[in-house]
Amino acid sequence: MTAPIGEVPSPTRPIAIDIAAAVLLLAGALAVRTVSLGADPPLWLSWSAGIFTDEAMYAADARSVALFGHWAPGDFHGAIISPLLYALQLGAFRLFGPTIEAARMISVVMGLATVAFLWIAMDRSVGRRAAWIAATLLAFCPQFVFYNRLALMETPVACCLTASFACLATVWTGTDKRRNWLIAGGVCFAFAVAFKALAWLALPGFLIAARRGGKRDVGVFAGAVLAAYGLFWITAILPYAGTVARMNAYYLQHQYLPHSAMGLWHNVKRALLTGTEDGLLKSLWEGQGLVSYFALIGLVSSKFKKFHARYLILGWTLVPAVAFMVMSYTPSRYYVIIWPALICLIAFGCCQLAPKYAIACATFLVLGELFFLSIALPERGSQTAPTAASVTRNLDGVVVAGQFAPRLVFGTRAVSVYVQPGLANDNRPVERHGVTAIAVTRSKYWETWWKDRYPAIIRPDHILGTLRIGDKYDVDIYRVQ
Repeated sequence: MTAPIGEVPSPTRPIAIDIAAAVLLLAGALAVRTVSLGADPPLWLSWSAGIFTDEAMYAADARSVALFGHWAPGDFHGAIISPLLYALQLGAFRLFGPTIEAARMISVVMGLATVAFLWIAMDRSVGRRAAWIAATLLAFCPQFVFYNRLALMETPVACCLTASFACLATVWTGTDKRRNWLIAGGVCFAFAVAFKALAWLALPGFLIAARRGGKRDVGVFAGAVLAAYGLFWITAILPYAGTVARMNAYYLQHQYLPHSAMGLWHNVKRALLTGTEDGLLKSLWEGQGLVSYFALIGLVSSKFKKFHARYLILGWTLVPAVAFMVMSYTPSRYYVIIWPALICLIAFGCCQLAPKYAIACATFLVLGELFFLSIALPERGSQTAPTAASVTRNLDGVVVAGQFAPRLVFGTRAVSVYVQPGLANDNRPVERHGVTAIAVTRSKYWETWWKDRYPAIIRPDHILGTLRIGDKYDVDIYRVQ
């Protein structure tokens, strides 16, 4: 393959070497993603409790169908929010059993696929050296690795966006199947949106990149996105439009949109200046502190202006980043969506150096990632599900309600009812769903909420046991008399 003008050419070497290197890279990436896969994620990964609640919350419907033949009880359904993820999880549960490991393996596989797609995209748009640097950095990036170990939507989104990038990069090589690759890229982008609507934020960059081939190309790409997503929406979303509208209203009003100009200023200031665990710049700098330097080199490089995918990379990175600065709720898992684009900048920055220095810098960065993983992975020994099973195993037909309820029932045959005021099952959950146990998070908010509604139940003499989740959250289990 001949690299486009102004871009880094691919070195020529026997294909067997590249194949052997790819096998070793993917084997190493698989190992760090699967060791102790059932363990709880580390606390440093996110300030939000969502890393301990959301994966089981979204998988509750698939687990319930696999065990009992119907969706989880209540008015909140992950099967409606992300039907594609639900379908994958249901298939995994039926093949391997309804375990948290089976749910997480979907993210593991899609995380590995993201690494492979990024290699293809960078090889075809920049060059072989940049492709290996980008793929290796992403394969062992600690934040990306740990989110690939969780059954959340963001890893599938990153995978589909990177696959779309690879399709567009193939178009830029001058292939005679240009139209087919444009359609494939549009369908991959539609899949990303189908997994999580935040993927729409990356669309401007992809459209501008597709426009590079002319109005006809961008029309084909955009048409494929709209046609594929439209078909998905009609078949999977339209039948539940009312429920989806209610849940989206909650997310927009309570999590995403600021409520005033002062709230907007607070969000931007937190993202850029004052934020600690929840600040965008601080989170990205702490996550990839040293490598951010190489990203800046790539961004300001004169050669970057000739980089065919520059608008795609910039749009994929900056538009979501600006949105994250405005939004009121931005847990670090949202950043997974833009990690491949950031890694592209880093790889391009490294490649502005002489070849031997580029390889030396990339090696140093990867060794730093591996050193961090060697420390962080063994620390994750605690597992929530077995502990929860020891508390609930003596309750026949147990139905557990609460914030952490879906996570606690994994590994058991108990039923969960997720409770989140304003969003899910907050109207008389005990009476409506036959709840036999309540999981109350030890916090002023949750203890007050449950005591106000069930003072006769939330009493010390009704406690069955207490679980500690992620070495941070204490959850009391109360028996419903």
